[in-house]
Amino acid sequence: MSFPKALRGPAVAILVLAGSGGPGFSADSGWWLVLGSIATPDHRFTDDTLAAARGIERDARRCGVTAFWDFSSKFSGFARGYTVVVAEQPFGSRSRAERALARARACVPDAYLKRGRYAGE
Repeated sequence: MSFPKALRGPAVAILVLAGSGGPGFSADSGWWLVLGSIATPDHRFTDDTLAAARGIERDARRCGVTAFWDFSSKFSGFARGYTVVVAEQPFGSRSRAERALARARACVPDAYLKRGRYAGE
């Protein structure tokens, strides 16, 4: 999986969620655990956007879920105009995704599932 340049380097921690695969697993397609979204209609990462995304990531990490964020327009099936914070990899089955969702909601109550494909850069 390739991460956007804005997410590389020392300023942003990209953490890996292991073991989310399974039958039908693809590194960029499946059930995404969406931890939060931040309106970004101008398609730019601002200081406020990054602070909000880091806060969501920190909350999710308390429940053992690691995340990354990118523009929603890079995910098929996602509404455009947002920065989405998602679990590091999609889940190959809805049942695995639902288990992760239940764990995540203890720390991020508004988390939800969305099926889609990540296009990356």
